[in-house]
Amino acid sequence: MFCKLLAGAFLLGGLLLPGSNQGAQAAKATPADWTEYLLKVINTKPDDRLRDYKAYCEAGENLFCIDLAAIHLNEIGGKKGEEKAAFYYKKACDMGELNGCQKLGDMYAFGTGVEPSDTTAFKYYEQACVGGYSLGCVSLGEAYEEGYGVQVDEAKAFEIYNNSCNHGAEPTCVNLGIMYELGLSVAQDYSKASGLYKQACLGGVGLGCDYWGILKKKGLGSE
Repeated sequence: MFCKLLAGAFLLGGLLLPGSNQGAQAAKATPADWTEYLLKVINTKPDDRLRDYKAYCEAGENLFCIDLAAIHLNEIGGKKGEEKAAFYYKKACDMGELNGCQKLGDMYAFGTGVEPSDTTAFKYYEQACVGGYSLGCVSLGEAYEEGYGVQVDEAKAFEIYNNSCNHGAEPTCVNLGIMYELGLSVAQDYSKASGLYKQACLGGVGLGCDYWGILKKKGLGSE
């Protein structure tokens, strides 16, 4: 897991030898190697990372495509950077990286680097959610609630949030709690809402803590 999280910061410095087999070196890397490299890469120029990340991305390493997109979007910016980011998020998504599908959906939703399209955004949110990515389910449920790229269907949104929350995806528990708190497509139930906010909060979702605290201050729901 440690190596996977740091996979986007590997290809520079002493860990990559000119002309060497990049894939073989990546496979042999230890957590200590990744830690040492991460310290080296912090101040590395974007152009250097772009060159090396691109090599891994094009070799089929989807996490490097995500990092490559992030560099274009956050460090280069402008229209060209946004277009490149969309390109690499799509490449990652096409390789099965659900985070890439979610981020690509966001880009279509906001028209960042692509022509805005709620319908296309919906498609990528759905792909991310069906694949088990919790933030994709948050976005997909919200699309059904607001009618972005699909007919408004609060019952469908509830189903998505409920299924995802029950499978341990705490971010969707917040949205599910809101539906119980407001009585959207379900009987209003402050205790249920409070429990869901608490579940999300204890799972590390800050927004869940905020909503849980608000209900407690109002004296609504469970403690």
